[in-house]
Amino acid sequence: MVTITPAMITSEFKDIKRGFVCGDSKQDHLQEAESLQAKAIIIQHSGLIQNGYTLVLDYDTSRIAFKFTEITSKIDRKTNKKHELKPKFIKT
Repeated sequence: MVTITPAMITSEFKDIKRGFVCGDSKQDHLQEAESLQAKAIIIQHSGLIQNGYTLVLDYDTSRIAFKFTEITSKIDRKTNKKHELKPKFIKT
C-alpha cells in the first residue's frame, strides 16, 4: 500500500472532503499536471523502489500511474527529519 500526499498543501485537511476537486481559484480552470512533487509513505511493498519505478494508484474510481522520476530523500518516520539525501532506492 502506498499513500501519496501532495507537498506544500495550504488548506486544512479537514476542509477537504471526498469528491472535492481542488485547485487555484485565480485560474480559470484546472489543468492536468505533467509532474508533481509529493511525499510518498510506503507502508508495504515487495522489492525496491528506485528512480524510474512506476506504481499504479487506485483512487476512488480512477486508476492512475505514477512514475518516480527522482527520489530526493528518505525521511525518518519517528522524527520526520531527512536522514538520507538522493538515495538510490527505497525498500520497506
